[in-house]
Amino acid sequence: MSAPKPGETGPIADPVPPDNAAAREIGFSVPERYNASRILFDNLVNGRGDKRALTGPLGERSYRELCADASRWGHGLISLGLERGDRVLMFLDDTPAYPAAFFGAVRAGFVPLLINTLTPPELLQFYLADSGAAVAISDAEYCSRFDAQACHDTSLRTLIVVNGAPGDHAAPNAMIAESWLENFPPSWPRRTPTATKWHSGCIRPARPGAPRASSISSTTWPIPKPRSRVTC
Repeated sequence: MSAPKPGETGPIADPVPPDNAAAREIGFSVPERYNASRILFDNLVNGRGDKRALTGPLGERSYRELCADASRWGHGLISLGLERGDRVLMFLDDTPAYPAAFFGAVRAGFVPLLINTLTPPELLQFYLADSGAAVAISDAEYCSRFDAQACHDTSLRTLIVVNGAPGDHAAPNAMIAESWLENFPPSWPRRTPTATKWHSGCIRPARPGAPRASSISSTTWPIPKPRSRVTC
């Protein structure tokens, strides 16, 4: 299979067959239709809903509460007009909002991009532009990182802010997650999560001197040489 040209997506394929010696040795198998959010949501059907899933400075969440939060996130992201396979950039600290947003995005068939919060605006611009993410989720503390430099020449439309109110930013639209999520149901139809078998999100600039590439699942997508950075 030839590599796609810059700007083209092309088919996504897994070079490892589902039935192989290593998988058979450990009894591992993946259904033809599989959504990775089952790692969380299967705790409900297995009777662990009231068990503690998270604990930390911001409190605790049971599996039932975390699934409710994730369901709201999934419904909310769908309401923004995203399509299956679209990337959602996440610029988050380790708080209960992080796994809720992550599993909600996966449940709805989107691909979370988990970005290090030490990322400077110039590199954040690369991640936004390369992924085509129209939606980003950020802690309020990091809103200022989405400045004119970071948002320039990207597809970013909406910045969803958790753990506080939006500060200074250059995103076209911003909203507070807490009040926005109240508009969506805390549950998900058991049989309707979108399959995400071949989808994962990993974006990285290559080390200096190496070919620049963005990795999506097992496929390497070549991207054009960097253009001049222009600050709005």
